[in-house]
Amino acid sequence: MLHDFNDPAKVLRNAKQMLKHGSELVNVDWKKKPTVFGPSVQIRFSEEQAASLIKAAGFRIESIRNVGRDYYIITAQA
Repeated sequence: MLHDFNDPAKVLRNAKQMLKHGSELVNVDWKKKPTVFGPSVQIRFSEEQAASLIKAAGFRIESIRNVGRDYYIITAQA
């Protein structure tokens, strides 16, 4: 969940350095919409924002899928 980090871009860059080429990164996160529970909408990342951060860190996006009403999952390759 990228919203948990003060500097998610730095975390992703570090992950890219630590993972072997061809490894998989998976990000499960809250959709950027109001819900009864969960983190505030202001700190959530949309699927597009999260994918952009992941790409900028050097990963290749494999898929973006909805998981229920409130979550999405991004799978990317190092």
